[in-house]
Amino acid sequence: PRNRPDAHDQEELTSVHPFRNAVVARDIGKDFMLGDFVPHSVLIVDMVDQVRHADLLCDDTAITLSAYLMETRIPHGRAVKPTPFNMERWKEACLAVVERIRSRYGVVLLNQQYCAGSVVNADADAFREQGPRLHQRNLRLEAMYVFFRSACPEAIVIPWSEGEQVADGEHKWGLSPFHYTPGHYHKRLAAILA
Repeated sequence: PRNRPDAHDQEELTSVHPFRNAVVARDIGKDFMLGDFVPHSVLIVDMVDQVRHADLLCDDTAITLSAYLMETRIPHGRAVKPTPFNMERWKEACLAVVERIRSRYGVVLLNQQYCAGSVVNADADAFREQGPRLHQRNLRLEAMYVFFRSACPEAIVIPWSEGEQVADGEHKWGLSPFHYTPGHYHKRLAAILA
Protein backbone atom coordinates (compact mmCIF):
# COMPACT_ATOMS: atom_id res chain seq x y z
CA PRO A 1 0.00 0.00 0.00
CA ARG A 2 1.06 3.55 -0.68
CA ASN A 3 1.01 6.12 2.10
CA ARG A 4 2.70 9.50 1.75
CA PRO A 5 4.76 10.57 4.78
CA ASP A 6 2.72 12.90 6.95
CA ALA A 7 3.93 15.70 9.24
CA HIS A 8 4.45 13.18 12.04
CA ASP A 9 6.69 11.07 9.76
CA GLN A 10 8.71 14.13 8.78
CA GLU A 11 9.26 15.02 12.42
CA GLU A 12 10.49 11.49 13.09
CA LEU A 13 12.81 11.65 10.09
CA THR A 14 14.59 14.83 11.17
CA SER A 15 17.08 12.95 13.32
CA VAL A 16 19.05 11.68 10.31
CA HIS A 17 21.01 13.04 7.36
CA PRO A 18 18.87 14.77 4.64
CA PHE A 19 19.80 12.17 2.00
CA ARG A 20 18.75 9.39 4.36
CA ASN A 21 15.56 11.28 5.21
CA ALA A 22 14.69 11.33 1.52
CA VAL A 23 15.38 7.59 1.08
CA VAL A 24 13.12 6.65 4.01
CA ALA A 25 10.40 9.16 3.03
CA ARG A 26 10.30 7.81 -0.53
CA ASP A 27 10.10 4.25 0.79
CA ILE A 28 7.12 5.20 2.95
CA GLY A 29 5.49 7.21 0.15
CA LYS A 30 5.99 4.62 -2.60
CA ASP A 31 6.18 7.47 -5.12
CA PHE A 32 9.20 6.50 -7.18
CA MET A 33 7.06 5.85 -10.28
CA LEU A 34 4.64 8.73 -9.86
CA GLY A 35 6.84 11.65 -10.92
CA ASP A 36 7.48 13.14 -14.32
CA PHE A 37 9.17 10.95 -16.89
CA VAL A 38 10.38 11.31 -20.43
CA PRO A 39 8.74 8.91 -22.91
CA HIS A 40 11.20 6.36 -24.26
CA SER A 41 13.59 7.07 -21.41
CA VAL A 42 15.80 4.47 -19.73
CA LEU A 43 15.12 2.76 -16.39
CA ILE A 44 17.99 1.05 -14.58
CA VAL A 45 16.88 -1.75 -12.24
CA ASP A 46 18.85 -3.62 -9.63
CA MET A 47 17.62 -5.74 -6.75
CA VAL A 48 20.45 -5.36 -4.26
CA ASP A 49 18.29 -3.58 -1.67
CA GLN A 50 15.23 -5.80 -2.18
CA VAL A 51 16.46 -8.79 -0.20
CA ARG A 52 15.94 -7.22 3.20
CA HIS A 53 13.15 -8.04 5.59
CA ALA A 54 10.19 -5.70 5.51
CA ASP A 55 8.15 -4.19 8.27
CA LEU A 56 4.50 -3.25 8.22
CA LEU A 57 3.76 0.03 9.95
CA CYS A 58 0.59 0.28 11.99
CA ASP A 59 -1.23 1.69 8.95
CA ASP A 60 -0.22 -1.42 6.92
CA THR A 61 2.34 0.47 4.84
CA ALA A 62 5.13 -1.93 3.86
CA ILE A 63 8.57 -0.42 4.38
CA THR A 64 12.11 -1.74 3.96
CA LEU A 65 13.80 -2.50 7.25
CA SER A 66 16.97 -0.64 6.24
CA ALA A 67 19.84 0.84 8.23
CA TYR A 68 18.52 4.29 7.29
CA LEU A 69 15.10 3.46 8.70
CA MET A 70 16.66 2.17 11.90
CA GLU A 71 18.31 5.57 12.42
CA THR A 72 14.88 7.21 12.61
CA ARG A 73 12.35 6.92 15.42
CA ILE A 74 9.74 5.33 13.14
CA PRO A 75 10.51 1.63 13.81
CA HIS A 76 10.48 2.17 17.56
CA GLY A 77 7.01 3.73 17.61
CA ARG A 78 5.09 2.59 14.53
CA ALA A 79 6.51 -0.62 13.08
CA VAL A 80 4.40 -3.29 14.69
CA LYS A 81 4.46 -6.32 12.41
CA PRO A 82 7.95 -7.46 11.38
CA THR A 83 7.62 -9.74 8.36
CA PRO A 84 10.31 -11.90 6.77
CA PHE A 85 11.06 -11.58 3.09
CA ASN A 86 8.42 -13.45 1.10
CA MET A 87 9.51 -14.46 -2.40
CA GLU A 88 5.99 -15.19 -3.62
CA ARG A 89 4.73 -11.76 -2.58
CA TRP A 90 7.83 -10.20 -4.16
CA LYS A 91 7.11 -12.01 -7.44
CA GLU A 92 3.54 -10.69 -7.47
CA ALA A 93 4.81 -7.16 -6.89
CA CYS A 94 7.53 -7.60 -9.51
CA LEU A 95 4.96 -8.55 -12.16
CA ALA A 96 2.88 -5.47 -11.29
CA VAL A 97 5.94 -3.22 -11.51
CA VAL A 98 7.00 -4.73 -14.84
CA GLU A 99 3.57 -3.92 -16.29
CA ARG A 100 3.90 -0.32 -15.17
CA ILE A 101 7.44 0.20 -16.42
CA ARG A 102 6.57 -1.24 -19.85
CA SER A 103 4.14 1.62 -20.37
CA ARG A 104 6.57 4.28 -19.18
CA TYR A 105 10.08 3.41 -20.30
CA GLY A 106 11.56 2.74 -23.71
CA VAL A 107 14.56 0.80 -22.41
CA VAL A 108 14.98 -1.24 -19.23
CA LEU A 109 18.50 -2.09 -18.08
CA LEU A 110 18.87 -4.85 -15.48
CA ASN A 111 22.01 -4.00 -13.53
CA GLN A 112 22.85 -7.30 -11.85
CA GLN A 113 24.54 -6.36 -8.57
CA TYR A 114 25.44 -8.64 -5.68
CA CYS A 115 26.89 -8.33 -2.22
CA ALA A 116 30.65 -7.93 -2.36
CA GLY A 117 32.76 -10.95 -1.48
CA SER A 118 35.74 -8.94 -0.25
CA VAL A 119 36.60 -5.52 1.14
CA VAL A 120 39.34 -2.88 0.99
CA ASN A 121 40.04 -0.05 3.44
CA ALA A 122 38.40 -2.00 6.29
CA ASP A 123 38.84 -5.05 8.53
CA ALA A 124 38.84 -7.95 6.04
CA ASP A 125 38.44 -10.60 8.76
CA ALA A 126 35.34 -8.92 10.20
CA PHE A 127 33.90 -8.60 6.72
CA ARG A 128 34.57 -12.28 5.97
CA GLU A 129 32.56 -13.24 9.06
CA GLN A 130 29.49 -12.03 7.20
CA GLY A 131 30.26 -14.47 4.37
CA PRO A 132 27.51 -17.07 4.99
CA ARG A 133 24.81 -14.39 5.39
CA LEU A 134 25.98 -12.55 2.26
CA HIS A 135 26.12 -15.82 0.32
CA GLN A 136 22.46 -16.48 1.20
CA ARG A 137 21.57 -12.94 0.18
CA ASN A 138 23.33 -13.42 -3.16
CA LEU A 139 21.44 -16.66 -3.80
CA ARG A 140 18.18 -14.80 -3.22
CA LEU A 141 19.33 -11.99 -5.51
CA GLU A 142 20.11 -14.48 -8.26
CA ALA A 143 16.61 -15.98 -7.97
CA MET A 144 15.14 -12.48 -8.18
CA TYR A 145 17.19 -11.58 -11.26
CA VAL A 146 16.14 -14.83 -12.96
CA PHE A 147 12.48 -14.07 -12.25
CA PHE A 148 12.77 -10.46 -13.43
CA ARG A 149 14.43 -11.58 -16.68
CA SER A 150 11.58 -14.03 -17.31
CA ALA A 151 8.95 -11.36 -16.51
CA CYS A 152 10.69 -8.69 -18.57
CA PRO A 153 12.62 -10.51 -21.34
CA GLU A 154 13.11 -7.26 -23.23
CA ALA A 155 15.35 -5.94 -20.44
CA ILE A 156 18.99 -5.51 -21.41
CA VAL A 157 21.13 -7.33 -18.84
CA ILE A 158 24.33 -5.81 -17.54
CA PRO A 159 26.00 -9.00 -16.34
CA TRP A 160 28.05 -9.58 -13.23
CA SER A 161 31.37 -11.39 -13.15
CA GLU A 162 32.95 -13.22 -10.22
CA GLY A 163 35.17 -11.03 -8.07
CA GLU A 164 34.01 -7.82 -9.75
CA GLN A 165 32.38 -6.31 -6.69
CA VAL A 166 34.60 -5.29 -3.78
CA ALA A 167 33.26 -3.31 -0.81
CA ASP A 168 35.04 -0.09 0.11
CA GLY A 169 35.40 0.83 3.79
CA GLU A 170 35.96 4.44 2.75
CA HIS A 171 32.79 4.71 0.64
CA LYS A 172 31.06 8.07 1.16
CA TRP A 173 27.94 6.30 2.47
CA GLY A 174 29.90 3.99 4.77
CA LEU A 175 30.87 0.33 4.72
CA SER A 176 28.25 -1.99 3.27
CA PRO A 177 28.37 -5.15 1.13
CA PHE A 178 26.89 -3.11 -1.73
CA HIS A 179 28.94 0.08 -1.37
CA TYR A 180 31.68 -0.75 -3.83
CA THR A 181 35.10 0.61 -4.84
CA PRO A 182 35.20 3.55 -7.29
CA GLY A 183 36.53 1.33 -10.10
CA HIS A 184 33.41 -0.80 -9.96
CA TYR A 185 31.14 2.20 -10.53
CA HIS A 186 33.30 3.40 -13.43
CA LYS A 187 33.09 -0.03 -15.05
CA ARG A 188 29.33 -0.22 -14.53
CA LEU A 189 28.79 3.25 -15.94
CA ALA A 190 30.80 2.36 -19.03
CA ALA A 191 28.64 -0.75 -19.53
CA ILE A 192 25.44 1.29 -19.12
CA LEU A 193 26.58 3.89 -21.63
CA ALA A 194 27.80 1.31 -24.17
